[in-house]
Amino acid sequence: MQDILEQYRNITDDEDLFSFWEQELLLRSVLRQTPLTVPVMVDSKEGVNLLYRSLYFSQRKFDFFKILFANLRFLPVLQWLVSAPARVMDDFWQFLPWYILNHRVKPGDLEFIARIYKDEYAPAIMRVINMLDEDSTVYLLSKTANPGLRQLLKDRQIKLKDFRLESYYGLGEGGKKSDYPTLYGDKVNLIRETITILQDSNADRFRDPYTIERFLLQTDAAELVFKCGLLEDSLAFLLDIYSDYQQKNRLVEIINDQKIYKELQQLLRAVIPVYSLVYEPLRAYDCAYNIYKCYFPLISPEAAPLEYLKLWETLVGSYKKDSLLEVLYISKRIDQLRPAEIPLLFDEELKSGVNQEHLEKLFKVLEEKLVALPHESFITMELIRLLQFKGVLKLEGNMASQLLGNYILLWKWLPSRIFMHDELINQLAPLVDDNSRYQAQRIIELSHTMNSAQLKSELSSRPQLFRKKGENIRRDLLAGHFMGVL
Repeated sequence: MQDILEQYRNITDDEDLFSFWEQELLLRSVLRQTPLTVPVMVDSKEGVNLLYRSLYFSQRKFDFFKILFANLRFLPVLQWLVSAPARVMDDFWQFLPWYILNHRVKPGDLEFIARIYKDEYAPAIMRVINMLDEDSTVYLLSKTANPGLRQLLKDRQIKLKDFRLESYYGLGEGGKKSDYPTLYGDKVNLIRETITILQDSNADRFRDPYTIERFLLQTDAAELVFKCGLLEDSLAFLLDIYSDYQQKNRLVEIINDQKIYKELQQLLRAVIPVYSLVYEPLRAYDCAYNIYKCYFPLISPEAAPLEYLKLWETLVGSYKKDSLLEVLYISKRIDQLRPAEIPLLFDEELKSGVNQEHLEKLFKVLEEKLVALPHESFITMELIRLLQFKGVLKLEGNMASQLLGNYILLWKWLPSRIFMHDELINQLAPLVDDNSRYQAQRIIELSHTMNSAQLKSELSSRPQLFRKKGENIRRDLLAGHFMGVL
């Protein structure tokens, strides 16, 4: 079509009027038969008129309006639209909502609305206003002083806000204070941040939704979902990202391809082991290995994070065994995979006991890992607890309180029974300070007395109870039952 418009430019100055009409007739006929496959630039009234006569009256109104919309930044084209017959303007306002809904229209592409708006357009333009997102609404408000249009745009803002409140249960509003501390920060604020990134990564915001920028935004969102404690959701999200990238990514530079896989690998080494511990605690290693093999075949799992799962399986059964040799054997394998870290357990310590200096170093490592690799931190804590139970080490008051405090942190992040249970409390409660003991015992007491049905009943009859400061345990228990981890 662009070539035809160029040919038309060359004949407009022809002195032979009949020859001009004859050539134009031929060009119009060719235009009607030419599909719209690439963007067409037109910056003159004459060019728009040719397209109008060629396409508008030949059942190709949408193609005509697509070209018109793409060129409204040119003043002659905008003037043509303003002076066009009323039926053309009416048809254009009907076309525009469909086009906005089905194409990735940038706010700047809609500036013409502010420039040509008249109050008489209000009934027809309402269908367009109802298609605008927050960015486009704010942009147009900044470009118009017309009171009528400003009111329509402000009304749209209110509707969008109400929609967010309804869709996100009020969590999308960042102005409200929250009191829901977890391992990764306040959970409500994390959810708000996640919502923002999910909105930013929406396919409608990208001309090509399968580029590295969007994939990286999606992995950021998946990481935040994990930090919110929503393991299944995070893993499902990562599976979608991985599948989409495999099937729909455009040919990208090798360095960007490596970046995507590195981001996925780093996140999966934290998500998959915790998921396996929580949902398949008795076969955590096999569960994690099979998830990698079945769902992420092109991503090689790092050996050490999975080896920690083998250690966990050994720790669980070692309470009833006399020997700790199997624990020592797997610990030494982890030491070989992580030579830069302090060894988990030395051979001679099975007889002489773990000294205080080694114990302090273990605490330092598990504290450092608590956020990056929570499952490794947790399993190190479980190793310390087993060694204390077996009499191989002695927990001082401060260290015991610190250990229990870490269990509570993990439980507040993800209220799973593996992070807080009777055996753990019975072992550590006599060793810790009053505050840590009270928090842990309160969690256990409520988890025994409040089942899923009771929590739902309380939420229905006394919702204000779940909003009270200091009642986070009830909220955590409800979340734990909802996620199926209690």
